[in-house]
Amino acid sequence: MNELLLDRGGIERIIPHRDPFVMLDAITGYAPGVSLEAVKAVSAAEPWARGHFPGLPIFPGVLLSEALAQACAVFCGLEARGWLPGHELARVQNDEVGVLGMTRMNFRRPTFPGSLLALHVEQVRRVENKVFFDVRARSGDETKAEGSMVVAMVNERELVASAGVVR
Repeated sequence: MNELLLDRGGIERIIPHRDPFVMLDAITGYAPGVSLEAVKAVSAAEPWARGHFPGLPIFPGVLLSEALAQACAVFCGLEARGWLPGHELARVQNDEVGVLGMTRMNFRRPTFPGSLLALHVEQVRRVENKVFFDVRARSGDETKAEGSMVVAMVNERELVASAGVVR
């Protein structure tokens, strides 16, 4: 495992997710313009474990996909700040949020509580506000899931307005 670059507090300064929906525990690697490494500790204490499935809890694929999408969003947030490992993470008012536009995932092996997931996201290309990624989740020597994702960085106010939500 790489070194700790950002803890949960640092992650929450970049993406808008909060408990119980923050799927990342730490950022352990970041190569600007290239890739990001994150960690997710899968616990039986998480809400999903009671019902998916009783007696044999399996971390849902949709939550594994969400963890990878959040890692992609953190990458985009770090890129937007021009952040470099070892430097202070600027406290900025950022109204950009990452929205998963499309995903293609292959789930290779089930993930159980007690697993420590190493999440790797690698930028493939950037087109306007869309960033294309190759993504992979591993636990030990096992690949749990891999595929590709597209994250679009959009203005939160525009997103809320387009949904017709009044705040």
